[in-house]
Amino acid sequence: MTEYYVLYASLAANLQPPLTEYDLVTALTSHFPIENQRAMLAANLRTSQEALAFSGRMQSLENSQEVYRKSKQEQNSKDFERKLPKGRDQGGSSSYGEKPRDVRHVRYGY
Repeated sequence: MTEYYVLYASLAANLQPPLTEYDLVTALTSHFPIENQRAMLAANLRTSQEALAFSGRMQSLENSQEVYRKSKQEQNSKDFERKLPKGRDQGGSSSYGEKPRDVRHVRYGY
């Protein structure tokens, strides 16, 4: 996102007459997805420096979300592996028709 902004800001520098900072920021805001546009408008960005700092923060948030998703997927796959029944050679039950049963143990407080 930051690289994209820098690219188009440098291209806009060659325009005659040159754009003001505010016009450049508002024009480039429309190049991003609607969620980013809303966040940029809410941040009330006025200069390219503010826009670049904002896009850097957005990228770091997206990266941290990606890391979180990956770690959660890894944990879910580990949980799934734990729930798989063990074979007889790994200390699990034999395959002679034994089925795992859900049992409730009731404790009475006498």
